[in-house]
Amino acid sequence: MWGNPESNSKEYIESFIDNLDKSYFYSVMFPYDPFLGDWMLKIAPTVKNTQKIKYIFAIRTYAISPEYMAMMLNQFDEYYPDRAMLNVLAGDKTQMKTEQEKDNTLNAALFRDKFFKYPEERIVYTNNWLEQFVNLKILNKKPEIAITGTSDLTLQNVKEYGDYAGCMNYTYVNEFEKFNSVADKRIVMSGIYIAKDEKHYQEIIEKAKSDENFNMHFTLIGTKDMIIEQIKTFKELGATDIMLNNHHNFHDFEAINSLVKYIIENNAL
Repeated sequence: MWGNPESNSKEYIESFIDNLDKSYFYSVMFPYDPFLGDWMLKIAPTVKNTQKIKYIFAIRTYAISPEYMAMMLNQFDEYYPDRAMLNVLAGDKTQMKTEQEKDNTLNAALFRDKFFKYPEERIVYTNNWLEQFVNLKILNKKPEIAITGTSDLTLQNVKEYGDYAGCMNYTYVNEFEKFNSVADKRIVMSGIYIAKDEKHYQEIIEKAKSDENFNMHFTLIGTKDMIIEQIKTFKELGATDIMLNNHHNFHDFEAINSLVKYIIENNAL
């Protein structure tokens, strides 16, 4: 699950995670966003050792040193063994909602912008960062690492340092062969909008046609059975995992959890 809790309260996050765990989710990813704070610190007080679900912390390599990342993971793993994963990102957050957000982001990113003028430079930096990180003597145990991106160097990073190659659903459909060649595990990342029935599905499609922000190409849309068939397509192409993210117009986490639980309990794929 591509986690996006609707509240930052400890009680809500605990409930959110508990429902995912009961629905057989392998992991939940929390995005890197300077406006959302440090997810590892937020999550730590809510983790239960009676659960199995893992936590994927998305990081921008320019925002933290390999040494400090290792320190944080060592401590997290001491309390909650084998529960933390990393999603390593080399890109940049560029879409800001307001001018104030743009100003805040610029102020928070002076180090990044001073040293990385182009996205390609951040990808090269990420390569160096990963090499240092996985070879640190202070790192007690290398976590599972998902590396997302499509550049040749990013895919080489997956091959050398990662466990999962990750990309958006539309990218995987068009370029699945190159992702399949660099990692045994491939994560397809996708939004999801579950329709109640065929009529509701048609209504969603009509709405999507008139909403330029709907992102149809990124979103699985359909009834439960329709979405299962779409996921089967990714599996047939070689995907081993799918990471679902609630669409900005669809906040029914219960429906998403119910779908995943149904798939697992009925071996629907």
